[in-house]
Amino acid sequence: MATPTKNTTQYYPWHHFVLLPLAFLMAGYAITRYTKVAGDDDQIARLWFTVAALAIIGLGVLAACSSSQNAPPPAAEGGERIACALAGAQAFAEDCAVDRMDAGGALSLVVRHPDGSFRRFAVVKDGRGLVVADGAEQARTSLQDDKLAVTVGQDRYLFPAKIKSPAVDAKP
Repeated sequence: MATPTKNTTQYYPWHHFVLLPLAFLMAGYAITRYTKVAGDDDQIARLWFTVAALAIIGLGVLAACSSSQNAPPPAAEGGERIACALAGAQAFAEDCAVDRMDAGGALSLVVRHPDGSFRRFAVVKDGRGLVVADGAEQARTSLQDDKLAVTVGQDRYLFPAKIKSPAVDAKP
């Protein structure tokens, strides 16, 4: 089963590589400082400054860990919006973007997902509407009201459809 290609965003967890080691260094410094100044009232004020700095860094680590995890996934950037239900989701949401490309007279559509992945479809005129342009999975299509429902693996899409009326024989 092929999955769509992902263009993942760069993730730099600065709270893991900067703040957390800094918090450990400050904690070690505070412990060694405390053992050296125990009983010396002149040095206690400096020790409290170290403890306050450690608390501020610790709060920064906690805030950085939880800030990005609760955000809802953004909608994909691009041209026209369509409804999609990705990764087996039950409800459709207008989170996918469609870019149209014309290469040598053949129209293809690139559907961009909110997480950066995408699927390419080729527009065909044999009644199916769309086929997968790359990948091993085949598209299953059906009409739902005035929309073309396309299913590829666990992903579902609703494209606007133009339904052609059957040709009427015109005899004079």
